[in-house]
Amino acid sequence: MESIIYARVSSAEQSEGYSIDAQRGLLNRYAKEKGFTVVKEFIEVESAKASGRPVFNAMMEFIKLKKIPLILVEKTDRLYRNLRDWVSIDDLKVDVHLVKEGEVMSEGASSSTKFVQGIKVLMAKQFIDNLREETRKGMFEKAEQGGVPFLSPIGYLNKDRTVEVDSERSPLVIRAFELYAKGDHSLSTLRDELNRLGLKTKKGIKITIHGVEKMLKNPFYTGWFNWSGRLWKGKHTPLIPKELFDKVGGLLSGRNRSKPRSRHFAFRGLLKCGYCGCMITAGRQKEKYVYYTCTRGKGRCEQEYYREEKIDRLFSDAIGTLYIDDKIKAWIVDALKHSHEDERLFVEAEVKRLQSEYQKNETNLHKCYEDKLSGVISEEFFKVKFSEINGRQREVETELDNLKKKNLGYLEQGILILELLQNIKSQYDKASLEQKAKIMKILLLNCELKGANTRFYWNKPFDILFELGKTKRWGPTGCYERPTRGP
Repeated sequence: MESIIYARVSSAEQSEGYSIDAQRGLLNRYAKEKGFTVVKEFIEVESAKASGRPVFNAMMEFIKLKKIPLILVEKTDRLYRNLRDWVSIDDLKVDVHLVKEGEVMSEGASSSTKFVQGIKVLMAKQFIDNLREETRKGMFEKAEQGGVPFLSPIGYLNKDRTVEVDSERSPLVIRAFELYAKGDHSLSTLRDELNRLGLKTKKGIKITIHGVEKMLKNPFYTGWFNWSGRLWKGKHTPLIPKELFDKVGGLLSGRNRSKPRSRHFAFRGLLKCGYCGCMITAGRQKEKYVYYTCTRGKGRCEQEYYREEKIDRLFSDAIGTLYIDDKIKAWIVDALKHSHEDERLFVEAEVKRLQSEYQKNETNLHKCYEDKLSGVISEEFFKVKFSEINGRQREVETELDNLKKKNLGYLEQGILILELLQNIKSQYDKASLEQKAKIMKILLLNCELKGANTRFYWNKPFDILFELGKTKRWGPTGCYERPTRGP
């Protein structure tokens, strides 16, 4: 049987050691023992924090083109880094041999095996999301203290973890606001005037119409900044008085009316019409009752109106079919233990990579300064490069700090998620409507409303739990096999 090999390491540093060679040696020996013909090897060297990896994509296209029926890989987290990767592989209907784990994933694999693999993929994604969240926490703390968690705009310079006024460009930024406030300029003519005056971006290129508009709308120049969906008070020196900024904003918009907020309905976006396929929308009657029904985008439809309470009961009943027994729980815990060690190695590799990048940037900063002193580069070019490199250094420092102080409670988090899944119906029934909607958006892809024939489509890997639930039911002391009906 024809097969391909896929090997991956989490960073460039690991590729210099034995990890790739160890994977390739293991997989080639396995192929020889099983009598498989390896037609191609795909080697990926990157952190792979998201899907869309170039070598992974090339492998997917190769499988589709050559109709390869088999992938050989060391273990689960070498092939998948998130649920999207898992779904993409699953859609190809190929067999996956997880050599080190002794598992074969195929259409004929047991539901329990598929679910355990899904949990491992889910935990890998949760781990990456948690790292990202920890980094964002550090940035939020910085913003709370008035620090800027991003590179400052034109007119300012990032220096030694602070933001200073750029004495060269700031007068031209102020001039831009004053000129536009007079009402004599369009964005196009203001751009031409600023280019004539010599205003350039930090990269040393001429400013564009979009750049002018972005600058005039940026509250950073008033001492505030937008970040992560809210406005923060900064410690940097304002360049523009608020009155001038508001006047420019009024001229840009032509009016100062805010858009009315759309009403929020908890379960909107989770429901589709089982009759015509249109989305289900929601509305409020007598300012008291919330109803859901078809948008009727394709004309007349048989869909009835559903009270929000009825949708709530439908979801609660559906969650009640979720099934995890002690045996499946034991398998998942064992899988998490193996996966935990992989994530520890991943963190160590990331710390090493970031430390290497930091040292390299420090060297570049010193070299850039020496080139300026010796006249190899101009003062203007030095400022641009210094700002770019120094900005990246601050990002690296934040990432390193979060990685070093991170508590790798990966296994504990996985078991906690498992405990929550075992009690998910109880958790759901006690939650608020907003919390219930969040739970369903994690579990559910969508629900097709069609009376007694309503169908639920679950996200992976939870679809397997609900498939298992079809053959089990709950009794007073736990779960037991559903009895089969006689003839």
